[in-house]
Amino acid sequence: MGKHTQNCTLIGKGVYGTIGVDQRSRLADGAHFHTMIVTSTLEASVIEGDKLVIKSGIVRCDGDIRVSSISGSGDIEVGGDIICDEITFTGKLRCNGDIVCSGNLSVNGSLGTRHISVRSTRFSGKRSFHALLTL
Repeated sequence: MGKHTQNCTLIGKGVYGTIGVDQRSRLADGAHFHTMIVTSTLEASVIEGDKLVIKSGIVRCDGDIRVSSISGSGDIEVGGDIICDEITFTGKLRCNGDIVCSGNLSVNGSLGTRHISVRSTRFSGKRSFHALLTL
């Protein structure tokens, strides 16, 4: 995580409606979105917005992800925390920090994190965490 490759598109600071990531891209700090659809690789220091949709894509974030929802399939690597309302995801989700989800958390695949705070959960597959707190 954290490596910025030369052959990628920079998504600059600003407020966006829908962003489609169909090639390797880097999200600048200060970029906010309503919907981001990732079908390739997205790298970021932080991710802030509403809906993060991954369609067989890869998301690598060095810091925190703060969104209303995460959905889809693929691979998510987070160096910080995930703060959201809902996660419905198939694939690999690795979070070095905590997952705080005010709604439902459903993961089919592999889930690794430190702690989880969530209203309701559904896991299928491999999972690793130190503590689960139901809100």
